[in-house]
Amino acid sequence: MRRGVSILRVEDPVLWPALERHLEGYLHPHDAVSRILEPMPPDEVWEKMALVGLKPLVRWARQPSPEASLPPPSPDLSVLRQDVLDVLHRAQRYAHDHEILGLTCWDPEHDAGAVRALVTHGCLLAMPDDRPHLQGRYRVNELLPAPPSRAWDFEEAVMPRTDDLEPPRTGPVTVLDNVASLAAAIGRVGARKTRKGAISRPCGKRLGKQLGDTALQQHGEIRECPEWDQALRALELLRGLTTDPLSQTLHLDLGLEQTLRGTHPEVIDRLMRQVLDRDLHAWIPPIFAAISEAGEQAIDEVVFLDLVREQARDLVFHPWSRDGVAVYPHVEGSRQLLFNDDGWELIETDLFHATLHRLAVFGIVQRAPGVFAATSEGRIWARATEHAPPPVWVSSDLQLTVPPHSLTPWERYHLESFTRCSSRDIVDRFVLEREALVSWLSTHELDEAIGILQRRCPAIPSSVAQTLESWERAARVLTVTHGVVLDDQG
Repeated sequence: MRRGVSILRVEDPVLWPALERHLEGYLHPHDAVSRILEPMPPDEVWEKMALVGLKPLVRWARQPSPEASLPPPSPDLSVLRQDVLDVLHRAQRYAHDHEILGLTCWDPEHDAGAVRALVTHGCLLAMPDDRPHLQGRYRVNELLPAPPSRAWDFEEAVMPRTDDLEPPRTGPVTVLDNVASLAAAIGRVGARKTRKGAISRPCGKRLGKQLGDTALQQHGEIRECPEWDQALRALELLRGLTTDPLSQTLHLDLGLEQTLRGTHPEVIDRLMRQVLDRDLHAWIPPIFAAISEAGEQAIDEVVFLDLVREQARDLVFHPWSRDGVAVYPHVEGSRQLLFNDDGWELIETDLFHATLHRLAVFGIVQRAPGVFAATSEGRIWARATEHAPPPVWVSSDLQLTVPPHSLTPWERYHLESFTRCSSRDIVDRFVLEREALVSWLSTHELDEAIGILQRRCPAIPSSVAQTLESWERAARVLTVTHGVVLDDQG
């Protein structure tokens, strides 16, 4: 049997006599420098200890993944026929969060055997659904290798930028930087919502102070700050926030770090798939390829659509064959629509324009009648431009200078978790503070903080590293670690 306990650890055993006086009945043997703390003492005990300088650093144990939770091996695709592999690759391209709708992925009459083979080999898993057989929801095995990528060619659609392109909106790179900053601030100072669903003004003022936003610190209204209001909505779209239904307190989701991990283009992809409706996801790859090919130039919409139709007519829907004629997927008994050029103009073209509209709102593209072009941040997403982040500078007085887009969202989230923003403008300025670092150490190691600085700073003054190390040593004189797993006999 295994159980989770709290462990009290000291750097110097000379502290034990004083601790045993305050925690009599709560300490149980473990080893020379630590004791099991059980049950957890009430708050007044900790308050009395703090008065005599015995305030512990509270940490949470990181549990290693047990071997039993390791994923099973990926299914062997070498035993599958080519026609079965074609259905699998089509399903992978249509998948959203590894889920598909059979109705749009295959013909239930002609592809039934292939689908059964994929289910038998563990490539697909049928999910509960009230739709007809083979038309409902399926889950695509996450361990499968990615399907072969399509080779797009949009050279004929590339054209010079026009003068009537609409002004670009706030781009996703800026939004994600703001998301990371707001998430770090909420993690540091906390926040709660009112009954109307808005962040309360006192909380807004505290967030403004942490974010280095003078206006927000004065009025406390997140909704009056477009960049923070947008960041809050994006953070909720990324499912990075949860709200306690009773207290209305905001909590950062445990998976937020993983959500923000990666380069700007990778995190933009995650956010984009939350912003776009499921039916629009199919248009992301060709638009991505066209932007990558066009670079700073524009793309003719009519030529682009013709090229997509020639290269991937089944981009959005896989046609069914009925009486030797290709038709769109449909519910039994409904009118059948021919899978021809008229259908393309009626359905796929409409979905393309809806996608383009969302991408324009999202700051990926700029539009003009019959033309679209990538914004500067859209080109970063499409890897059409080389994004070399400028360096972050740290001075011996513990001040950090952070130029725009110099950090990935994950790095910014963590950096703002162990610093305080002193001013936020085109170039942001932060201060390394002891209280912020100690808060960071409750869930992280000092090496991780120094690692971020070493990755982005050309050089770190030795005095800065020494100061951070001295703060860590002082904080770890007395440590309480929750969630340590022990065997009962140990």
